[in-house]
Amino acid sequence: MIQSKIEVVADALAEAYRNGGTVAELDEALLPTNWQEAFQVQDALDERLGFELTGWKIGATSRAGMQDFDLDHPAFFGREYRNFTQHSPARFRMADFRHAPMIEGEFAFRLGRDLPPREQAYSEAEVRDAITDVVMTIDAVDTRWSTHPFELNSFLGNADNANAGVYVIGDVLSGWQALDLATLSVEVYVNGKHVQETTLRGRPIDSLNYPRDNRCSFDELISALQWGANDLSQRGLGFRAGQVVTTGSPHVPVEATAGSEIVIRYGDAGEISAMFE
Repeated sequence: MIQSKIEVVADALAEAYRNGGTVAELDEALLPTNWQEAFQVQDALDERLGFELTGWKIGATSRAGMQDFDLDHPAFFGREYRNFTQHSPARFRMADFRHAPMIEGEFAFRLGRDLPPREQAYSEAEVRDAITDVVMTIDAVDTRWSTHPFELNSFLGNADNANAGVYVIGDVLSGWQALDLATLSVEVYVNGKHVQETTLRGRPIDSLNYPRDNRCSFDELISALQWGANDLSQRGLGFRAGQVVTTGSPHVPVEATAGSEIVIRYGDAGEISAMFE
């Protein structure tokens, strides 16, 4: 992607981050049209913002999620900034979002050591050894583009940090080492009511019977983290000790509206919450 185009798109996204609102309409010829261009814009955006990182988000990590995008790796990868991160119980203003945030409770890895850029690819064992905990997180999906994040193509989504809105970090998932993350019950409650059905892209979805192909085992989540470590390494970047990396949601996204108190329960292993005012 021509450097001048990268700068125009990164400047527009940075302005929306700093000043609110959405990106003004850009000439389609300026927009990223592949993975490399999307991450070039994202990296240029990060340079302009200069925000401190809390961690990263990796999305569409399940078999079904990757197949939706005809990929053999996760479809989304972006930065999570401290400016937009709270610890559970969190509280956010709806006025700070561009679109109604889509709530995704996630399994995330806290890293105990750096995985810096290098020529040799990281092995699964090296990535696994860098993990200290599995923690509960909420990714409230939003975007600086004017189009709803679930209607964006993946290149625009990745340019804008994989549609990262706000980020909630919860407690360590109790007993995570012995849990089957692919089958652990993950239930969403809105204002005390268990969400049993929701709508995604206009289609009603049974939240209680989320297909196995839409969920990941611990090993599959490790594979996503390994892919992320190696993708960053190729870009001259790397995960840092203390960062929390989300690895996709085990449930159907739920839209938050003003007055929504969201509680996500991970079986008997813990819960995380956020209020949207």
